Amino acid sequence: GRAGIRHSDPILDGVEWRGWFLSLVVSVIVLVFGNANVALGLFLGGALAMLNFRVIRVYFGYVLRKGYRPPWWAHGIYWSKFGLMALVLVMAFRFLGPHPVAVFGGFSFLVISLVWSGLRVPRERSDDMASLAKV
Repeated sequence: GRAGIRHSDPILDGVEWRGWFLSLVVSVIVLVFGNANVALGLFLGGALAMLNFRVIRVYFGYVLRKGYRPPWWAHGIYWSKFGLMALVLVMAFRFLGPHPVAVFGGFSFLVISLVWSGLRVPRERSDDMASLAKV
């Protein structure tokens, strides 16, 4: 599989697709009808949230794989993502000027995408998941 994801999960794939879709569409609408700095903030926040989600998927795809133990440095690389995200935000605020509240709004695209994707889970699959939670 690709980058630690052995079997693609259609629900998680949907979360990613919907998150990128929301980030792009809402940012373009705001750019056309509103303010460029707000549009930039929305897209920046959405992009960081979706890239973080991807990193989490890849990392836990490795960590939770049966019979595989990632090297010690893989954990350091995973945790360094927070420093990298902070650096991206500092540089963006310093040189590009996105609206700060819009960046936080862009972060919420992941939450909206998670809810949207969860609502699309077929009834049979949600029953299977509920039975697992009762164990």
